[in-house]
Amino acid sequence: MKEEAYEADLFKLLVRISREGLSIGVHLLVTAGRQSNLRAQFYANFKHQLSLPQNDFGEVRSIVGSTPLAKTMEDIKGRALMKRDEVDVIQLALPVAGANDAQVLNNLRQEVASLQEAWTGQRPSAIPMVPEELSKDVFYQAYGIQELLQQEVIPMGLDMENVQPVGWQTHQGPFVYVAGEKEEQKLAITEHIFEMSKQMDKKVVLLAPLY
Repeated sequence: MKEEAYEADLFKLLVRISREGLSIGVHLLVTAGRQSNLRAQFYANFKHQLSLPQNDFGEVRSIVGSTPLAKTMEDIKGRALMKRDEVDVIQLALPVAGANDAQVLNNLRQEVASLQEAWTGQRPSAIPMVPEELSKDVFYQAYGIQELLQQEVIPMGLDMENVQPVGWQTHQGPFVYVAGEKEEQKLAITEHIFEMSKQMDKKVVLLAPLY
């Protein structure tokens, strides 16, 4: 979220959740490579902090405090130091077994695949995103396109912010002007309007000498 337009608003929201979330049953889990990657105003609200094995013992101490365990902690997957009333050595449960990182990753992928195959219930909707190249097949299958056609609105494209279909409401304005420097883009849009108009049995008159 660095250097994004919403960075300040998102940071304020996270700080508020970390400070007041527990009172309404909201728990927040945050991971970072180094504590310095987080702002002090943010991580100061976390009562429980833990550190996985790190080469920089000073970084471990900055998280859990001064303790000889920072140097003696074994480099075992899932092993960590947790700061509570005292510093404790804990072992986190691993999702799958594996002799090395590659095997763990492969076993995890297999586990996820088996869970997806076994699950028959309702799944959450995918995060809407406008692809870099929007093909006709993907566009026609987008949510809301068929509804526009039923309302005799010619679908023109997808809104880049909310990924909702944007259409030409011919009953409100019978004229549309397409401007652009690249002829191939204007041609593609014109052909798209003609194709959608045929599906709706609408007559379109094109005023463009180059076509």
